[in-house]
Formats: sequence, C-alpha cells, structure tokens
Amino acid sequence: MLKKMIRTVLMSTVASGALVFAAGCSDDIEGNEQNHPLYIQAKQAREAAKYEESAEKYYELLAKSPKSPRLHYELAQLCGDNLYDYHRAIYHYARYKDLAKSLSVEDRNAILAYIANYKRKAAEEFLKNNPQFAPKQNAAVDQTAIIAEKEREIAQLRDENQAKHNQYLELNRMYSEARKKLVEYAERRVNANPAPAVIRNDNGTTPAPAPVLVDSGDYLTYTVQAGDYPGKIATKYGVSVKKIMELNGLTEEAAKRIKVGQTLKIPKK
Repeated sequence: MLKKMIRTVLMSTVASGALVFAAGCSDDIEGNEQNHPLYIQAKQAREAAKYEESAEKYYELLAKSPKSPRLHYELAQLCGDNLYDYHRAIYHYARYKDLAKSLSVEDRNAILAYIANYKRKAAEEFLKNNPQFAPKQNAAVDQTAIIAEKEREIAQLRDENQAKHNQYLELNRMYSEARKKLVEYAERRVNANPAPAVIRNDNGTTPAPAPVLVDSGDYLTYTVQAGDYPGKIATKYGVSVKKIMELNGLTEEAAKRIKVGQTLKIPKK
C-alpha cells in the first residue's frame, strides 16, 4: 500500500513539473526577475493574499525564464505555505536545489528538509482523500513512526557530518601552524649555523683533503669517516677489532663512541 501511495505522489509531482515546462521560454531574464512587471505583480498579489493570482503571474514569468532559482524558490514557498499544493512545492524546491549555484551545505540540507516535510504532508493528504490506501488500525507497523525515526536518523547523520567537517578544519589549521613553526625553526638553525668558510691556498686553490690513511711506520694512522664503527674499520683493513682497541688503548665503551675526524692506529698485517 505504501509503495502505491509513494508512486502516486511522485507521479503527481512529475506532472506538476511538466505543466511548468510545457509553456517553454521566449526570453531568459534570469538574474533580473525582480525588475520584471510580472514579478512585481506576483509579489503584490501575494501580499494582498491573492494567492491564485500571484501563482498565475509567477508561472507566466517562469515560462520566460524556466531556469530561474529565485522564481522556483518563491513558487515553492507560495505553493507550500499559501496554496497547500504540496506536489508543486516539492517540485519547485527540488528545481531550486538543482539550479541554485554555490548553495552551502546548511542551505542544501534545509531545502531537503522542506522537501521531506512536504512529501509527508502530501502522503497524509493522499491517505485522507483515499482511505482505502490507509494502513489498517491494527497494522503492526506505524508508518508515521517509521518516517519520524528516519528523519531523526537523517538529522543525526547531518550533525555527525558537520562535526567531522569541523574536525577536519581544525586538524588542517593545526597542520598549517605546525608546518609554519617547522619552517621557522629550520630557518633559525640555518641562520645560527652558517656554512663554514672555504679554506683556500695562497694561490686561490682549495687544498686537498687530509688523507684517510697514513703509513706511520709500525702502524697505519686512520682518520674516522662518517658512518664508521670499529667493526667496519677492522673488516676494511683485515684486522680484528680487539687489536685496534689494544693498539689505541680503547675500552668497549670508548670504541662505541669514536667520532668523525678522530685518528686511530691500525696494526699492519
């Protein structure tokens, strides 16, 4: 029964839309409707509570500019609030939602709420005029309660979505601030530690780097490089770590703390 009811309501809504578009459009006045004589007459008629006359003027103007968001919105209000023509109110709110540019999330949700409200009213009116389709008094499921529950769920989801959006904005702000501070910190480090001056010979040439390994007679003298550790040095020169430690008088802890530029004695094979 409910499916038949909804199908009837939707067919009525589509029929209402077809009546509007059947008139066609002779000229497009979108964006300047409020200055058109028909618009002024429609507003005056509505203020005078002549709602049928107001709707007639609006539809004449809509035939000239069928894609006007303003006209669809005001017709939706007139049909829903004054003429109680819920099918046309649903149609015009839907057209306004589709045609209006840059609608905020809040405004779009408000339009969807209007549409849902008029769909419910249209269904109630249909059941009132067609009692044969109304659910039996002893029906196990209360359709009105189901609709109300679904509307509550939609409102809850809308609130959760807004909360997630606000959370995203806050995280984005925090990220921007952290990135700004990181850049400032890096700039301070660069300014506080300028690159060392290049040492040059008297003739302007750059001196050759100190040799990594020097033959010192009974042993080799090795200058520790970046990434070096005792095991790596021992493997490189084919000697044991123990012999390097003994020759240099290093304890295990000292061997772990060798630094770049430090010299070590390497026993010859």
